[in-house]
Amino acid sequence: MVGRVGSFKKMLATSREFSDFVHVPIFTINIKYLKHPYPMYRINSLLTLLLALSSASASAVVYEQDFGNSTGTFNTASSNSTDFIPSTQPGGGEQYVRIGSGDGSWVLQPSTLSSGSGSELLATASSSSSRNKFAIYDFLDSTSLYQMSFDVEFSGGTDGSWNFVFGNGDGGDNDFAKTGSAISAAETFANIVFQFDAGSGMTAFSNGTELLSDPFSQDIEYRVEIYANNSTSDATYNGGVNTVVAGSYDLWVDGLLVGGNLPKSSLANGIAIDSFTFWGQDSTGNGAAITLDNITYSTAIPEPHVICLPVAICLFICFRQVRRKPSNLEL
Repeated sequence: MVGRVGSFKKMLATSREFSDFVHVPIFTINIKYLKHPYPMYRINSLLTLLLALSSASASAVVYEQDFGNSTGTFNTASSNSTDFIPSTQPGGGEQYVRIGSGDGSWVLQPSTLSSGSGSELLATASSSSSRNKFAIYDFLDSTSLYQMSFDVEFSGGTDGSWNFVFGNGDGGDNDFAKTGSAISAAETFANIVFQFDAGSGMTAFSNGTELLSDPFSQDIEYRVEIYANNSTSDATYNGGVNTVVAGSYDLWVDGLLVGGNLPKSSLANGIAIDSFTFWGQDSTGNGAAITLDNITYSTAIPEPHVICLPVAICLFICFRQVRRKPSNLEL
């Protein structure tokens, strides 16, 4: 079976005739015109192998938080809400927002970001060390591999900071689920700090180390992507083009890799990543603002295969028939 599959893969790569059928969905083939069907027991064997090959991709569960179309404001000092943010898909985790003792607000409003639609989340940081916090935690089916992306814009501040932290709170007392807490190092895979500076400047840090590329400024929209690996083996993504080594993560901004294999914090090896939070603090007059939209987070690093299962079935049948008698196919 291995030899046949190897030969099949080689034919896929070298056959010019076969390339004509690569993007043809299986439902466009009229099966009754196939005079020489491939033996069914061999097709069944191939399907079993293809299912096994596709299992890694299928295991990744992707959740989304785009804030729906809700509008409203939550700004009650020293309090929190578990229902202000619209729910994600089932299994997507618990969520809440928190206003600390230093005032500020969380606002669901019609999207102002060019990439957005419906609503977005606008927040201002606390004026004290008491954090204003948005968290989603304990989402299901999590693994030690993690991918997340979001649209973000920073504005309005000359001091203060916003933190983005992801990890797993189950190893301690789950600081992700505690309203005013920072996240302990033992529960943190990474803590990215966005420090507001005078003159619309910003400085970003990863686990206490400055990102020398200076990837962020105020009043500019960004698409941020993160690929994190808390396993003990290297992992690939983007079709195997990129590798994130064990115990590190890659940080992409607007399609550019601004931090490759950034070292993690103190979350133990092999622990699943199942929580994240944004919090803002220490901003004079609650000036430091963050706008978020189009958040997606995955319980593994999705690794697409070159051939998806339905297409592979189609290609296998098509190629067999092209070699024998192309006129027997109707597309």
